[in-house]
Amino acid sequence: MKDRRIRSLAIATLVVVSALAAFAPAASAAVTSSDTVADSSVGAYVTVGNVTVQPDDPVVGEQTTITATFESGEASTESAEITEVSVRGPSTFVTADDVGTLGPGTSVTVPFSTAFESAGEKRLTVTIRGTVSNGSVFVVKKPVYVDVDEATIDADLSATATVANGSSVLEATLAEHGTVDLEDARIDAIVDGETVARASVADVTAQSEKTVTFDGTDIPSGNVSLVAHYTAADERTSTNTSLRYTPQNAGNMAITGLDVSGSAGSYTISGDASNLGSADAGSVVVSVVDASGISETNSYYVGEVETSEFATFEVSASVSGDVESIPVQLEYSANGERHSTIVDVDVSGTNAVSASESTSQNTGGRSGPPGESSGGPPFLLIGGGVVVVLVAAVLVYRWRSQ
Repeated sequence: MKDRRIRSLAIATLVVVSALAAFAPAASAAVTSSDTVADSSVGAYVTVGNVTVQPDDPVVGEQTTITATFESGEASTESAEITEVSVRGPSTFVTADDVGTLGPGTSVTVPFSTAFESAGEKRLTVTIRGTVSNGSVFVVKKPVYVDVDEATIDADLSATATVANGSSVLEATLAEHGTVDLEDARIDAIVDGETVARASVADVTAQSEKTVTFDGTDIPSGNVSLVAHYTAADERTSTNTSLRYTPQNAGNMAITGLDVSGSAGSYTISGDASNLGSADAGSVVVSVVDASGISETNSYYVGEVETSEFATFEVSASVSGDVESIPVQLEYSANGERHSTIVDVDVSGTNAVSASESTSQNTGGRSGPPGESSGGPPFLLIGGGVVVVLVAAVLVYRWRSQ
């Protein structure tokens, strides 16, 4: 889109003064390059002041407003009766009558409405005509240049599932990449041929976009079609898109990969704080919940866990008596809300035994006074073996001697 500009050239002012010889002496005519009637015989210093165009980037066929300000200078000695103001150009002519009178130091603003039939740079002329009390006639003109673009429509609709204020929502964006505004727009959400939600959209101007939000509770999971209806260049049309909608759970952390160890009266629990939700979690803390016979020894501050990531932790608790599980609490913040969940960790199968039981198991089957060896071979058995060997040797010797 090229930069729109309105530039004014130097004013070529033509003062036409006429008078009937029978009633008044002829007044002289003056031509000046300013936009002011400067001849003293006229007495009214009238100018075409500021001229604006809205929109400043008009396109072919679009209704365009040209607003001109007409002023009479403080130095004027006569009031000026305005007979006509107009805007002229190629295939353009708009006029206004009965504008009124301009006294010294006053001004009047007049809007003109038009539309351009073709693209390109247009030279327009803003003109004011009037008379003063002595019968003199004045005409002041000011050229204005306006760039007009071709009318193009390039609408696009996109949608995404996200989270807002801790809840799942569906956002749809209608964008106009062309030069024509999209008006009276609305977006329908359709599931299985039925419209389940509808939202109005503010007018989308050229080269801009507007977004609407659908409450996720109004839209079931699955394939969703979105259709945007709008008016562009006086024609009603539409564009569409689709997506598979899955409600987003902003706060969804879990304790995974648990490992329990310990000895009598004390347990250590380690694992991962896993973020299964669609938003980053902050201020993550893992702790043991005090209960009957269970008291926390230490908690663990994890900090931040990004979505689809995890962080390790380790907590411990002291226990009195027999317990089968220890409650572990996971706390975190997501999208401005604080969440908490408690998991009962099974410790019934943990190899944690008392010191006396461990000693008893290690010494089982061994007895006797200190210093007595219980692991050597029996002396009687060894002696018996030696005797048997000697007897056998004697018998073999005597047999060979015979």
